[in-house]
This record gives sequence, C-alpha cells and structure tokens, in this order.
Amino acid sequence: LMASGITMQDPLSTSVAPTAQIGRDCLLGPNVIITGSSTVGSGCCIEPNVFIRDGVIGSNVLIGANSVLLNCRIADSTQIAPMTCLNGAD
Repeated sequence: LMASGITMQDPLSTSVAPTAQIGRDCLLGPNVIITGSSTVGSGCCIEPNVFIRDGVIGSNVLIGANSVLLNCRIADSTQIAPMTCLNGAD
C-alpha cells in the first residue's frame, strides 16, 4: 500500500483487507482496520482507531478517531466527527 502512495502512520497496527481498495494520497492512522469490500477514495485522512467494514468512502474525506462505519456510503469532502458510529444496514 505504501508503494501506492498511501501513508500509514503505524503499518504494524494497520490492517487493510486484500479485497479493500484505497486511493492515492490517503493517510491511515494507527490501529485503522478496513475490511470487506470497502473502497476509500483519494486524499482521505482516517484518524486512529477507525474500523470500516464494507464502506464506500468518497475522496477527500476526514474520518475522526475512534469511529466505526459499517455498510456506509460517505460523500466526497465529508468530515466525520470523532467517536461516530454509522451503520448503513439499519
């Protein structure tokens, strides 16, 4: 991932599923977990301790620390506050 233009602040604590797609120029904080068929657009900042499963995240999105996003669709240039829990399946 890092060779693809993605910055991981702590690669040893960051987990990205092989089925997930991450755009260029993204910053992944420590303890970020991205699973399932998630896609993350370019230029995103995902702060520490975020969990994303089967999400579609637009470009230039900021996801605040300690957030959980399940089955969500997030539009371009959206800012998600820290400690947010979203479940698109509800």
